[in-house]
Amino acid sequence: MPISGWGHGPSPGSVSAEQQSDADDPNKSRSKMLVREDLAPKKISHLQFGLLSPSEMQRVAEFQVSSRELFSMPSRTPAIGGCLDPRLGVSDKTSTCATCRRKLVDCAGHYGYIRLALPVFHIGFIKHTLNILQCICKTCSRVLLPESERLAMLRRVRNPKTDVLARSSAFKRVVDKCKKCRVCPHCGTGNGTVKKVTGVPTLKIMHERYKGRHMEDEVEELETQLENALRVNPDGIRSALRGAAEDLLPTRVLELFRKIPDVDCEVLWIDPLIGRPENLILQNLLVPPVPIRPSVAMDVGGGSNEDDLTVKLQEILDVNVALELAMTRGPQTRTIMEEWDFLQVQVAQYINGEMPGLQRPMGSKPIRGLCQRLKGKQGRFRGNLSGKRVDFSARTVISPDPNLRVDQVGVPVFVAKIMTYPGKTDHL
Repeated sequence: MPISGWGHGPSPGSVSAEQQSDADDPNKSRSKMLVREDLAPKKISHLQFGLLSPSEMQRVAEFQVSSRELFSMPSRTPAIGGCLDPRLGVSDKTSTCATCRRKLVDCAGHYGYIRLALPVFHIGFIKHTLNILQCICKTCSRVLLPESERLAMLRRVRNPKTDVLARSSAFKRVVDKCKKCRVCPHCGTGNGTVKKVTGVPTLKIMHERYKGRHMEDEVEELETQLENALRVNPDGIRSALRGAAEDLLPTRVLELFRKIPDVDCEVLWIDPLIGRPENLILQNLLVPPVPIRPSVAMDVGGGSNEDDLTVKLQEILDVNVALELAMTRGPQTRTIMEEWDFLQVQVAQYINGEMPGLQRPMGSKPIRGLCQRLKGKQGRFRGNLSGKRVDFSARTVISPDPNLRVDQVGVPVFVAKIMTYPGKTDHL
């Protein structure tokens, strides 16, 4: 005799009374299907913004963009491995995406990535980078707070009752206290002021390590290292030491940020699970899909007008290849630093084309970078999402008219001739 389940249910071939009633009433079974847990509509609990690590960028992207060529000649088809590779999507209605095999209507495009030869600063996070550098020791990467204050601040940050405003004020106090600290309480090394160098076309961060009354030991140690030079030119070397500062290159900052412990990240109001501090430094650069930077074909000559982002990505690839060549040919420090600074400028303009202080050719207007596409009245949020241009609408200034009643509205003749209302007409 067959036994079903755990011995409490009907036999395999039997049908219960409830199932039989559901089969008789199709509307009842349909209503039950709508409330099934796997088919129920999902509710979004929250949105979480974070920083993509280099490995996450590679996971998001389809391939590494390495070629600066846009088209393969003479066929003039998109070049493989370039910024217009068909695997990134298509910008015309006839072509097919090489990744998902769909047309432009159904495919929003796919990402690629560029592996930078040397890391660069993210111009959008430069203020956050400065704040973190001001708060940590430039030798051991620990927060410049005594252990008792650090633990007290950590308990306050971890308290679930602490809201965003309280966390923000706590972080400001941490920054103020760390700025006044000249000696690291953990390793005893001297720390000076960290600031962004103004008046230079590139992003430079300096650490005034040997400046101030508390840095005599640091200066003496440096003088012992420069003993031979002091014998030749003592006055010149000592005057140079008074204004000496440590140049915090992106590689050095990346090394410091990697050494910050997770508990210190919490004190600095950083969630290590969402975005570690080292992700503020760009090692890879995401290449956006082709549909958001379309290539517009020209009627004459068979050429095309390329988007600002595509042109800037081409320049970044050019500089990146030149920097890789300069690094492989030998220790030509001057050439490497010039190419590195130029790469920093190009990446900064790609992110924000209107950033003040950036080097720009004479007479050329700022490019529409990523920031310009998002912010402002013509940006994505206000221009395309919050409000859109529609047909059959007009607007004008409201003004009093003695020829109109209170319940009347005057429409300009120009608008009245153009404005129409779509409706059905009865055929005779």
